[in-house]
Amino acid sequence: MAAWEDREKEDIKADEGLRLKAYTDTLGNWTIGYGHLLKEKPEEGWTQEKADEVFDEDFENAETGAAQAVPFFSALDGPRKGALVNMAFNMGSAGLAGFHGMLNAMNSGDWDTAALHLMNSRYARQVGKRAQRLAYRIRTGEYSLR
Repeated sequence: MAAWEDREKEDIKADEGLRLKAYTDTLGNWTIGYGHLLKEKPEEGWTQEKADEVFDEDFENAETGAAQAVPFFSALDGPRKGALVNMAFNMGSAGLAGFHGMLNAMNSGDWDTAALHLMNSRYARQVGKRAQRLAYRIRTGEYSLR
C-alpha cells in the first residue's frame, strides 16, 4: 500500500469518526462504523473489527470510484489522489464527478483554481475544515497538519 493511502485512511477515520451503534446522519441515512451507509437500521451494533473490515472495503471502493471518475487520477501525486479519494469516500464517486470546474482545473494543473472551486462549493460549506484541508492538498500537493 502506498504511503498516501495509509495517511488518507487515518484522515478519513478522523473525519468520519467511529460509531459502533447505528445513527442517522445529517441527511437521515442510517450510518455506522466510519461513515458506512446502511439500507436500514441493524438489529445490533458493530465490533471494532467489523468497523475496520468494512472501512477497508469502503476505502477500496472510494479509491476505485475516484480513479473511474477522474481519468487523470493515476498521474496525480499522493496528496492530491488522497483528496479525491477522501471526497469519493464522503460523497460517492458520482458526487466527486460533479465537481467539473475543480476537476478541469486539476487536469490542467491549475491547482489554485481547483482549490477555489472546491472551497466555493456547497460541499465545502457542509464539511468545513475537512474541505479546507483537502483544498490545501489540491493547491500544494502536500499534506497539512491537522
